[in-house]
Order: sequence, then structure tokens, then C-alpha cells
Amino acid sequence: MLVLRPLSVTLDRQEAMDPQEYPVRHFESMAELAEELRTLPAQVLEHAYHYSAFGSWWTTLRRKGIAFRIVFDGKERQLRLEQAGTATESWEACHTWPADDGEGAQAIREVVARLRAV
Repeated sequence: MLVLRPLSVTLDRQEAMDPQEYPVRHFESMAELAEELRTLPAQVLEHAYHYSAFGSWWTTLRRKGIAFRIVFDGKERQLRLEQAGTATESWEACHTWPADDGEGAQAIREVVARLRAV
């Protein structure tokens, strides 16, 4: 079961977080995501995290022979599911969700549900 903890809920609003804590929490959440993807099954192929870009990240995975990418846009606070296009290095957006709860924990649950339906 996916139990991602949104950063905004985990912290008291008055409490400041050390800069090194953001990436630690990010990778804890990504480990939970990887476990959930394994149950589909889906294989994680690649991942990137950018602290200096508002905590943006993306993960590329394969499910039933199809490549997908989950993209978190930290600046826009959106989570996007994309599918590999026909051209090399092209991606087509499948769906976009608002990520109002930190790193988009609720939206990630919806992404996993959508991938489960593939």
C-alpha cells in the first residue's frame, strides 16, 4: 500500500527543515513508490531529482512493454503521467494532476491506479 507522506503534512508549519532533509524525504517516498510499482508489476528504469528546481523529479518505468514517465514539476506543483511517443526521446502527456500536498502523494496514488489499468 502506498503511504507517501506529503512534506506539508509531515512538518509543523512553524518548523523549518534542514536543506538536506528534503532529498532524504524525497528518496524515502520514491522507495515506497518503487515498492508499489513492483506490485503492478512495473520496472523502474531511470530516476532524476533536482533540489535546485523546486524539488522537481521524474521517473521512467516500463509496464507491459510500454515506457511511461512520471514527472513532478515542483514549481508548478503538478504531477504528470507521460507515455513514450513514437519518435525517439518524445513523450506524450496522458494526464496531469495538481500536487497541492507537498510532493503530490495523492496524485501519485492516482498515477499508480492509472498504470494498474494498463
